[in-house]
Amino acid sequence: MKNFENLNGSLVLVRPDFHDDPVRQQGKVGVVTYARDADEIYVTMLGGKEANYSSQDLMLLKHKVDILQELNNSGTSMKLDDFKALYKVMLLQEKGTSTALVNALQMAAEHPAIWDKALVAAMPAREVEVSKAYSR
Repeated sequence: MKNFENLNGSLVLVRPDFHDDPVRQQGKVGVVTYARDADEIYVTMLGGKEANYSSQDLMLLKHKVDILQELNNSGTSMKLDDFKALYKVMLLQEKGTSTALVNALQMAAEHPAIWDKALVAAMPAREVEVSKAYSR
């Protein structure tokens, strides 16, 4: 069983293309209040509604370094509006405030062409395997 507790407190975006959302919050930003496992992640939306989602229905922002790498690698082949949006997402992440991160998620949600470049499924961070070294 993976450790999903490291998602607690994270800002997440409900997939904008999630059409079977029972609480109709697709494309909205929320905060993970409790992540039990991959199919049971409790999210409180910024408007106050609460819902239970699966990890595949929630998206997190990629790290700003990864977004910068995306800009460098595929920036020349992107449409100008999508490039600007991705660049603004990176700048908002650089700012680091919670309001800026909410704005970055909302901006990413409004531009479907950058979803794969700016967002990643809400899975827990990989646990670092520590091995013990023995010496003689």
